[in-house]
Amino acid sequence: MERSKFLNENLQSCNMKKINIIFIVITLFGCISKQSDLSVINKQNQLKFSYHEKNQVELMKQWIGKAKVELSEDTTIVGASKSYGTTGIEAEYAFLVKGVPIKEVKEFYVYDSIRNIIVEVSMTKNGGIEMFALRFTSPTEYTRISYNDISIPEKANSYMLGEMISKDTILETWYLDNNPVYSHMWIKVH
Repeated sequence: MERSKFLNENLQSCNMKKINIIFIVITLFGCISKQSDLSVINKQNQLKFSYHEKNQVELMKQWIGKAKVELSEDTTIVGASKSYGTTGIEAEYAFLVKGVPIKEVKEFYVYDSIRNIIVEVSMTKNGGIEMFALRFTSPTEYTRISYNDISIPEKANSYMLGEMISKDTILETWYLDNNPVYSHMWIKVH
């Protein structure tokens, strides 16, 4: 959490260009999360991609709703997600500085029953696209990795671990070479 506090304090004095650079860095570090073949890091700091036996679709429904991340006094991420069909979620997020959107993202999360993973497709308004694979490794924890790493997830050098701290709070931490580099907390808005 000290890294998050450091980031929050420093973002307060950043201009728009620095915010965009930080977003790019966060995006690069966030390329990997728990997926259906991912689990948590074991004692040797090796990423695993095992899944929890519970229904992945039911577990991802915990993400549905409106949420917000406070990055600094004037910088936030706001988002909303809703069910899409029977095995998916549609989400929209915006990065705001002083209430002005600097980046807008549309995401689709769809359960792939063949691989037993959740596939995330993330698109920005400027045309950028990324794909990730996610898997719940317990009823409250998930891993996200780049879809490019799905064939050998243990070899992924960056990933994100998420944890449902409570029904209204999600902690997400990005790792690079098995070292945490950034964390933020989603708080559901009612």
